[in-house]
Amino acid sequence: MLALAPRHERVDYIRHDINTLPVPEILQQVRFDCFAIGRAIHWIDEGALAQVTEQNLKREGCILICGSGFSDKTKWIAAFRNLKEAYSHDEGEKDHKGNRKLGRIGFQFQKEMYSENKTRLSLDGLAKHAMSYGRSAELIHRNLPRFKKELADAMALYLVDGKLQGAVISWMTIYRR
Repeated sequence: MLALAPRHERVDYIRHDINTLPVPEILQQVRFDCFAIGRAIHWIDEGALAQVTEQNLKREGCILICGSGFSDKTKWIAAFRNLKEAYSHDEGEKDHKGNRKLGRIGFQFQKEMYSENKTRLSLDGLAKHAMSYGRSAELIHRNLPRFKKELADAMALYLVDGKLQGAVISWMTIYRR
């Protein structure tokens, strides 16, 4: 994502795995206006996030949590969710927007924005999407040929010219202290 990010004279992009402490020396004295986390808040260690925000986020700074998912209006979403459920580890409800985790480290919900767009997606793209959530990703990866076959069977009814059509909802949630 950083390689494709637009360049601006007042924006510097720095990549660092927030779960890896301490932060690199180049970042230790830097204070940021904003942290942007895309589809990953559920992977981030709460203690590491608390430490990094305290050390590196300006007091008036914000955290942006961005993500996307398929609309419930998408015709094939129920069949996809049923298949993915078979590969889950009874993980319970995920906090993909970070409400609970960010609340525990002193951040409050500020604002949320949504957009909905039509999409065309290959079966490979949908398989990659399935591997991006929680521990079910490990089970899917270990059984990838079988999962892809089951996915192709489950989605066969919904393919149009070899692609799935549907709606994607993208969202951004802003949190502040």
